[in-house]
Parts: sequence; C-alpha cells; structure tokens
Amino acid sequence: EQIAKIVNEVKQGGEKSSEESLRKEFEKLVDLLKPEELEEQVSREDCKAIKDKVFGAETFWVTETVPNDDIIGGMLFKGNLRGEVDEVYTKVEEKIKSLFPDKYEVLVIEDPDADTFEDIKGREKVCFLLLPAQAAIPPETTKTQIALSILLGGIGILSCLQVGIGAELFMVPKEILDATIQSGTPENQENLQNLLLNYDPVPLLEAAWPISAAIFGTQVAHDVGHRIVAATKGLKLGPSYLIPNGQIGLFGSITQFKSLCKTRTDMFDIAYGGLAASGAVASALFLYGLILSMDQSAPNLVPVPSVLFQGSVLLGSLAKTFIGSSAVMKSQVMVHPTLVAGWCSMVCTALNALPIGSLDGGRIVQSAYGKSALSISAILTYAGLGFGLLGSTLSLPFGLYVLFCQRIPEQYLKNHVTGVNTNRALFAAALLLFSISTLLPMAPTDLDIMQAII
Repeated sequence: EQIAKIVNEVKQGGEKSSEESLRKEFEKLVDLLKPEELEEQVSREDCKAIKDKVFGAETFWVTETVPNDDIIGGMLFKGNLRGEVDEVYTKVEEKIKSLFPDKYEVLVIEDPDADTFEDIKGREKVCFLLLPAQAAIPPETTKTQIALSILLGGIGILSCLQVGIGAELFMVPKEILDATIQSGTPENQENLQNLLLNYDPVPLLEAAWPISAAIFGTQVAHDVGHRIVAATKGLKLGPSYLIPNGQIGLFGSITQFKSLCKTRTDMFDIAYGGLAASGAVASALFLYGLILSMDQSAPNLVPVPSVLFQGSVLLGSLAKTFIGSSAVMKSQVMVHPTLVAGWCSMVCTALNALPIGSLDGGRIVQSAYGKSALSISAILTYAGLGFGLLGSTLSLPFGLYVLFCQRIPEQYLKNHVTGVNTNRALFAAALLLFSISTLLPMAPTDLDIMQAII
C-alpha cells in the first residue's frame, strides 16, 4: 500500500508531486521495512553521552565512532588506550552501567583496522564495542532446547550401548551372526527369527553395560567439569547436547554459554575443566584396562582387531609397552573390556581438544593465543581431518559435525584482548600435543612385522 502511494505520487507529477511529500512517504516505507533487530539499537544521543561522560584522557581517548559491521545495532569507539586494558575496561564498564543500567553491554576487542596490534608505546590497539543488551547476551534456554538435550541424551545412551555390544559380540552364537548376514531371502529371515526366539540376550547385555556406562560416565564427568568451573566464576551454561557416534559411543557434547564470559582466562578455565575431568577418567580406564590385559590368558578378555592399535601413536605405543608388540601385531588382540571403554573415551577427549571453532580445544587456543592463532590452527586441523591424518575413520564424520555445528569461534566474551598467563599457555600447548599424538595414526615398524610373523 505504501509503495502504491509513492508510485501514484510520481505518476501524477507536476504540482501534486513535491519532494517533501515523497520524502515523507519514503520514510514511512523505510519504517515499515525496518528489521526487528534495528528497532532497538545504540542511539547517537547515547553515544555522545558515553563519549563525553565515560571515555576521557585518563582511560580511552575516542577519535572516531562508527557503526559495527558484524553485529547490527552496535557502535565501535575507536581511539587511543591510556592505560592497562583490564583497568580501563573495568572503569568503562562501571560508568556505562551507571548511566544505562541493563540497556547496553560494552566489549573490548582488537581494532579490526589496525595494521599492528600495538602502538609506538607498546599499548594494545583496541576498540570498545557498544551493543544493545539483547544483542550481546546469549538467549535464555527454551523448553525446546531442554527437550532436545534429553532426546539426544537418550540416543547417546543407546549409541554407547551399541559400542558395548560390539565389544562383546563374540558372545553371540556364530549361527545367529551367519544368519544375520545371509538374511536377504525370506527363508533365511525365517531361520533367523527362529534362532532369535531361542536366544537369551541377557548375558550379552550384562557384559556390555559396564563398557557403555564407562563411556557415558566419562562424558558426564566432562560436562560436570565444565559446570563446576563455570559456577565458581558466576557464569551460566546451557543444557548439554550429546552427539552420538556408533564407533566410539559419543563425539562429546555441545555446551553453550548462557551469560557473557568475562575474560579469556575464564573461558580457558571452563573449557579446560571439562577436558581435564574427562581426560582423567578416560586415562584411568585406559591404564587399568592395559594392566588387566597384560596377561593374555586371563579370563574376561574380549577380542578386538589389531588395526585399532594402529589408529593412535600415543595409545598404540602404550598398548605395545604393556601388552607387547607381538600380541598387538596379531590379527586380533585380547584385551579387557575396560580398555575398550578407556580407548573410546580417550579418543573422544582428544577430538574435543582439537583447535577448531567453539570446541573446547578451540576455546582454549582462542583464550591462550588469540583468534588469529585459532584461525590458522583450524585450517590445519581441517586439512588433517580432510586427508584422514587425524582420527583415522572418525575424521570424516567428526569433521562434518564440527563444520556444521561448532565451526564458529566463541563470541560471548567481554574482554577479547587480555590473554592468559604463561602457565595456561603452556597447558594449551600440552593439550594440543596430547590431541595430535592421540589422533595421529602410527605406522608399523619392521620389528613389529617380524615379531608378528614369528
């Protein structure tokens, strides 16, 4: 209707069509077409008040105020820093909160247009990004998200049970396995049904559930680790969305921030808390399983293909040390079920420690070394996954999962500039080394081949 009015004005022409009337009609049209996210944005009047009352010669000297290109409605305050980033940011945030309670959030970020990160005095070149509160703060958890979390949790339990059953598959009678493979004809299907009627699956489930529970329990420890650290820092996390996988049970979980993370140190600690918890449980399971597998004639051992031990430099080397190279190089290796659970959990932890997007490893690298380092490491990691150099047969499904669900770096952070201390940076490097050595496949040596033949 509004467009029709404007067209009619133009067609009539002459005295009836004036520049003023066209301008008014066009402004009405713009208001009608204005997206919802622009209805509440940073106003010029508020920007002027903040520039005059918040920033100054003792904190941050503003030279330019420009709209932000990344987030609609935000404003960038560019200028020169007049002190330490942490101290200046604290003062600026307090003053803005006193002027506009609950209306705006202010973030400190690296100057996107700066050629270098530091000025001639060695101070960081930063900007202050002012955002409407509804654009800066993560959205609240909805009932749909809770329902999805519960649904994925149930599917995750089933996928862990599948891994446990797969590890104990030797308990299924051979005739049932053969009938399952040959069940393409009606006669074979009827034969399979008759065999299944006389088969009791309870012993198989009783043997499989400890493996399944160990894998699922490791993931529970991972999520609890995140939440304990977040609670100590006064931050909220959303529900965990488990990612099922048929080979190792779980690919981990997606856990979102539901409040603005204050510093890169806080983000590092929360991400590391989950990896440390799951890594500790997985390591204990794996080492305990190795010890119980040292005696190849011990009862309760299950056969696994030897190719499993070729899929990891770190885990395969430990297996050779404890079990022996000759045993590991056979077509099938007898191991304790706990080792299977520990192996799957260690690989899951290593996958989540990869430096990509908002994975725990991505958050840790972003915290320790910055977004530029995360971008470079993510490209290298994608290449490793794409060529199958990391994760072996898991590389393609995990790479697709990350590409669709976890590729974007963490955005809900107040102070994007101040990094972590040296100890945390060293921990980040050690974590990357663990991840790569766990996911990098190992090649058999000549000695291994000779021992297997003998």
